[in-house]
Amino acid sequence: MPIKLITSTGTWRCPNWVSSVTVECIGGGGGGAYAGGTGNGSNGNVSWFKSNDANGCVAAPGSGGTTTAKGAGGTTANSQGDTAYKGGEGGTPGSSKSGGGGGGAYQAAGNDASVDTAGTAKGAYGGAGGAGRASGSYGNGNIGLVYGGGGGGANRTIITNRSGGNGKQGIVIITYNPDLSPFPSALKS
Repeated sequence: MPIKLITSTGTWRCPNWVSSVTVECIGGGGGGAYAGGTGNGSNGNVSWFKSNDANGCVAAPGSGGTTTAKGAGGTTANSQGDTAYKGGEGGTPGSSKSGGGGGGAYQAAGNDASVDTAGTAKGAYGGAGGAGRASGSYGNGNIGLVYGGGGGGANRTIITNRSGGNGKQGIVIITYNPDLSPFPSALKS
């Protein structure tokens, strides 16, 4: 079955010979927060697909964490489709370490982060989160992985501010089945 991956704004035109289409959306991951100062992670972006004769699908993005609270995974309440799974939750930051990013969902709920350990990848397209910074490990947060992995939090010294890692973009996955019945049997094999 042919597959089309869309990672940015665009249009997909269904070929005439297609008998059925399946569309799956993964929302973008939220950015990580950091420990040891003030600052918040940024929210991810929505992934969506709209067809002319159906509602399509919408995958909610993850939200960024703060210095005291983990980032939330994209929710099923803010998603739309025949089936929806939540994104992985970010890890809760501690006083000297930052939270890891939650994993992106794909055909099952995303994996949650555990403190500074990132949520692992889910299936072929759900990206792992970026790892958080352990105590004594100072620097910017690690980026999430494709697709939809949340960014890990940063950790800073008293003097130097750091940025949380960016979450990775979402994706729209289109799988379609060709209808070969109009073609001669010699062309079908």
